[in-house]
Amino acid sequence: MANRSKATGENASTSNSTPSRRPRQATSFAPRALTQSEIEWLKREGKEFQEQYSQIKAAVRAEHDADRSVDLGGTPASGVVNTLAMQPEFIIDTSAIRCLQASFLEAASKRYRLTVSPLSVFEILCHLDKPSERHGSADAAFAFRKSHVLKCRHLQLRDDPFAEQAASVGASAVVNPTRFEDKVVVPQIYSLLEPAKSLDEFYEKYVTYPTGERGQLREVADRAWNVLKESEDKFIEHVKSEHNRLVNQFGFDAAMRLEGTQYVQYIVAVARDIEHYYHEHGIVPAGGGVFSAIFFHAGYVLARTQLYMRRAGEGAPLNIDRNDMEDAAILLHLDLTKPRVLITNDGAGKREGTIHAFKKALDHLERAAAEMNAPVVALPRVMTPDEFSTMLTTGSAAATS
Repeated sequence: MANRSKATGENASTSNSTPSRRPRQATSFAPRALTQSEIEWLKREGKEFQEQYSQIKAAVRAEHDADRSVDLGGTPASGVVNTLAMQPEFIIDTSAIRCLQASFLEAASKRYRLTVSPLSVFEILCHLDKPSERHGSADAAFAFRKSHVLKCRHLQLRDDPFAEQAASVGASAVVNPTRFEDKVVVPQIYSLLEPAKSLDEFYEKYVTYPTGERGQLREVADRAWNVLKESEDKFIEHVKSEHNRLVNQFGFDAAMRLEGTQYVQYIVAVARDIEHYYHEHGIVPAGGGVFSAIFFHAGYVLARTQLYMRRAGEGAPLNIDRNDMEDAAILLHLDLTKPRVLITNDGAGKREGTIHAFKKALDHLERAAAEMNAPVVALPRVMTPDEFSTMLTTGSAAATS
């Protein structure tokens, strides 16, 4: 919504950005076992992750009092270091925002770092004008949806997920600068939305961008809706491209059974492709940083592509859920080396969706770590809103992951 560029997957060409807002992922790779050099690369990065983990844990425990630490429960998987009793960042996604009460989020935010992706805020904002049979009149429906947006005031706003991922590896220069405007624009939207009695009243207001430009919220909302739709269209094309690549390189049946080191090899290839993109623009990301930053995102895209392939059958076109774009993007906020917990209801109790894809990615990482005898770190976790609520109420809960 804060983005003023016409395109969604493409940058306007500027002196400090590249034409693409998403690093291309076109490297082809054969269905083979990891080479010895790749195994050594992962072991080396695993050791660095191990050292980072120790530093993070020591810093967190020094910074926070013991009574503010969070016991996420569970036992670290074999070969995979995971967060247990330490202070993480919580990322509340759209499905969780709709489930959790504003009063609960307000109280929890005073004790823990609760965050929200701007993508989640924009997703809810784009539905402000949707009718609701349950709430009757347009004004009543607006008031209900407005309440969901205003819950986000209790959450610290993150940067755009694509911007956050690039910044985490020192590649901010390739990101459209407008992707960093959300922290200036979104708080203005909260302030303007709160007193509004109707959608029309809200749409008449103006926000001010960091450049000093002003934009009427009606136009901003229209642009945000178009950005969302175009981003979803590009995600659909991306999944189709991954489908073609998987089938061409592995064959249909083998593509459905990537696991362990072969699964990790797939994500290594994606990471190296992105690293190559950065190198083309004079950026040398920290070793292993891209792999760590995109691991869960790439795993989700792979899991959803395989699901649609399974549903469609060999040779048939895929029926892709465009809403998967938001879930895939949210997972860019998770990095293997950072203690973050995603709170989501997507896929709760099912063998599909965000929770399942996350667990599947961790399982394959564990297998690869065991096969290579490599200490691979995985700090993020996933919890449902119910688990999150129970954890904060009782002080302990078993994370879904």
